[in-house]
Amino acid sequence: MSASPMSDEQFVTEWNGLEAADRKRIRRLARIGRPQADRADAELAVGFVAHQTQRPWYRWFWVWFVPVMILGVLGAATIHPIVIGIVGGLGANAFLVRFNFGRVAKVNAGILG
Repeated sequence: MSASPMSDEQFVTEWNGLEAADRKRIRRLARIGRPQADRADAELAVGFVAHQTQRPWYRWFWVWFVPVMILGVLGAATIHPIVIGIVGGLGANAFLVRFNFGRVAKVNAGILG
């Protein structure tokens, strides 16, 4: 994935200056791997992903994901089969978000030029 076109400090300032609805829209489209509406949003989405990939939860994903899933499924098995499905769904969502964060620059390449 390519680096953000703006520095992290610039991104945070611009991101915090957005309306909450705009932040939510950009964040949701980035998490599901869809292209943004315009160039400004695409730049913010790439900046958002670049910022998130520097966070410990992302960098250590496989370290915490595997044990949490194993413990979650074992714990859910003692409760009810539906809870196993819920744990599996949450795990699949976490994996897909990580996968789609890697695709943000690619799906927005047409907009960014």
